[in-house]
Amino acid sequence: MMERLVQDRIESSRDQAGFSLIEVLICIMLAGTVILGLAYGMLTLMRVNKSTSEREQIQLAIGNYTERILVSKYIPCAAAPAQQPTVANYNALPGLWTPTLSGMTAKITKVEYWNDSTERFVAACPTTSDQGTQRLNVEVAWRGRTGTGQVVIAHRSDPTP
Repeated sequence: MMERLVQDRIESSRDQAGFSLIEVLICIMLAGTVILGLAYGMLTLMRVNKSTSEREQIQLAIGNYTERILVSKYIPCAAAPAQQPTVANYNALPGLWTPTLSGMTAKITKVEYWNDSTERFVAACPTTSDQGTQRLNVEVAWRGRTGTGQVVIAHRSDPTP
């Protein structure tokens, strides 16, 4: 009789449907891994979007800055060094665009001058006379990122305000 009870109990335990502890733990580990992977992917996407947004802001600022340079006063090559179209003299022009975002800086980093005889831009004003065209390199920095651009300006007889 005792054998029969033990036998019935063994058979009934085999018939019970359900998951063992090991199966449950494996499912929890797999689900946790998937959730962590999704969270990491979302964080990476947010970081990339922030980086892209910062680059776009810098490019927009470069565009605004170069547009203001195009409509600002042209500084021709002159005999007096204080009147030369240098980086410092261009950066000191009144009315240049001022960045609106906190911590953003914009400046002219290099001025090159067109030379008709060599047909290229050179680092110093041509000794003969001002050729009427200059190339300025601009730099905008914000949040540890830097963007650069170039603008070519030509002498106009009627400067636009």
